Amino acid sequence: MRTNAVLARALRVLLVVFVGLTAASLPWRSVQAQPIGASDDSGFGFAYGFATFSGADTADVRGSIASLVALPDGGVLAGGSCKFPPDYTVYWACLYRWRASDYNNLPDPTFGINGVSYVMANATGAKIVRRKDGRIWVVALCAQETGGDWCTAMVNANGIGFDTSYGSGGVSVVPRPSGYGVMRIRDIALQPDGKLLIAGTCAISAGPASNASFCATRLTANGAFDSTFGVGNWLTTIPGPGDDAHKLTLLSDGGFYLTGGCGLSPSVICNLRYTANGAYVSSVASNWGSNLSERVHDVRERAGKVTIAGVDSDSGLMHASRYTWASAASDPTFGGIYPATGMAGNVSIDFSHPGHATAAKILRDGSIFFHGDCNNGAALCTARFTANGLLDATYGVSGRYETAQATPFAPAFIFPAELSVIEETADGHVLVGGSCWDGTTRPCVRRYLGGPNTAKVCTMDIDGDGVVNPTTDGLLLARISLGLKGSAALAGAIAPGATRTTWTQVRDYLFNECNMPVAP
Repeated sequence: MRTNAVLARALRVLLVVFVGLTAASLPWRSVQAQPIGASDDSGFGFAYGFATFSGADTADVRGSIASLVALPDGGVLAGGSCKFPPDYTVYWACLYRWRASDYNNLPDPTFGINGVSYVMANATGAKIVRRKDGRIWVVALCAQETGGDWCTAMVNANGIGFDTSYGSGGVSVVPRPSGYGVMRIRDIALQPDGKLLIAGTCAISAGPASNASFCATRLTANGAFDSTFGVGNWLTTIPGPGDDAHKLTLLSDGGFYLTGGCGLSPSVICNLRYTANGAYVSSVASNWGSNLSERVHDVRERAGKVTIAGVDSDSGLMHASRYTWASAASDPTFGGIYPATGMAGNVSIDFSHPGHATAAKILRDGSIFFHGDCNNGAALCTARFTANGLLDATYGVSGRYETAQATPFAPAFIFPAELSVIEETADGHVLVGGSCWDGTTRPCVRRYLGGPNTAKVCTMDIDGDGVVNPTTDGLLLARISLGLKGSAALAGAIAPGATRTTWTQVRDYLFNECNMPVAP
C-alpha cells in the first residue's frame, strides 16, 4: 500500500509538471550535459574497445562498414561489404548487429547468421536506414565499385529474409540515368513520409577527370521511383570534371542539401539547396584549398547558419566552415585559424606527430568531432572543435586526444585500415566504424565515452494523435518515467486516432525525436 501511494504521488507530480508545460506551449528537451570527453569506452567491445569479428571465437567475416545506426536499446547496427565464407570470392552487401548486452562478448546471435545478414551478392558499400517498424532499408552498388546500378532491399528486422512486398521479392534495382556510365552511392536519408532519398555521383565514364554530376533520386516505400521527384525520376547537375557529391542533408522545410566537391583546379566545396521534389533553389561555395581529395562528412543548418565539416583525405587535415545562408557570406564569428573567414581548417588531428583525420561528425550540441590516426599510424586520435570552430581546450590536450590502444588484434597487429564512419548515440557516446586488419580486413566498431548533449526539440504528443493530452500523453510519460514499458506503459493511454499505438513505435519516437533512451 505504501508503494502504491508513493507511485500515485509521483504520478500526480509528473502530471502537474506536464500540464504546466503544455499550458505554456513549451517544447521538451532532454537534459543538457557536457559534450563527449576525451576518453575511450573500456566497457565496449571484446578487445581494446572494439566490437568486431575476430575469426577465432566469432564468425570469420571479412569486410568493412560503410554506415552505422545506434539502436534504441543500446545496440549497434551497421551496413557495409563482406565476403561470404568459406571461399571469400564474392563481395556481398552485408548487415552487422551487436547487442548492448554483448558488447563484451559476441555479435548478436539472434540477427542474421551469427550476427551477419548477407543481403545481396555482387554488391558493395551498403548504406542503411532503420525504419520505425524495425525493417532495414539497404542501398548498395551493384556489380563493381566503379560502375553498375544502385540496388536496394528491404530486410526484415531480424536480418533474416526480405519484406517481399517491397520491389520484386524484397529487392529493387535503380538503373542509372540516361547518358551516365558510372554511379557511386554517397548518402541516403529516410524522409518523414517514408520515402527514401539516395544521393551520389553520376559520371559519364570512369576516371577522376571524367565529367560527373551530383545526382539523386527518390524511392517510394515499395521500392519504386517516385515520379514526382526531379526530371525523369532524377536530379542531376550540369556535368563537370571532378564534381563529386558527398553528403545529403534533410531540411526542416522538406527540402535538402547536396554537398560535395566542385571542379578540379581549384577544388571548392559546393552546397546546393533543393526543394522537397528536387527543384534547384540556390548554392554556396566554400573554398578549402586546391587539393583534389577534400571530402565533406557532415552538414548542419541551425538558425539560418550552415556548418560544413570534412577532411582532406590526402593530407589528413581537418576542415570546417560556416556561412549565413541568406547572404551566402562566411560567418566571421566562426573559426580561429583564419580569423574572420568563417573557416577552421588546415589543422592536423595531432600536433606532435604526423596525424591523419579520416572522418568528421557535427554532434548534437554543435561541436565537431574528428577521428583518425596519429604517431605515424601507431595510435588512434580524435579531435574536437567547439560549435564556433575553435579547437576545444577542454578536450584532451589542446583539443586533441590520443588513445592508448590502437587495435582489437593484439599483440600481432597491423594498424586498422580505415575507421571512416561516425554516429552519435542517444546518450552522447560516439561510435566510429570501418575496417580493421589482422592479416585480413574485418568490419569493426569503436566507441568513445560521452554524456547527453542538447536533444532535438520534440513535442509531448507521444502517441501521435495531434493533441497533447495529460490523460494520454501525460500518463505515458509518467509511466515510462517510473520504469514501466510494453503493455504496462500503454494500457488505456493511447488516444483514438493515435499514429503510435505499439510500444516499439512509442519507444522509437522518444529515442529518435526526443533523444530519450527507453528500455526495450
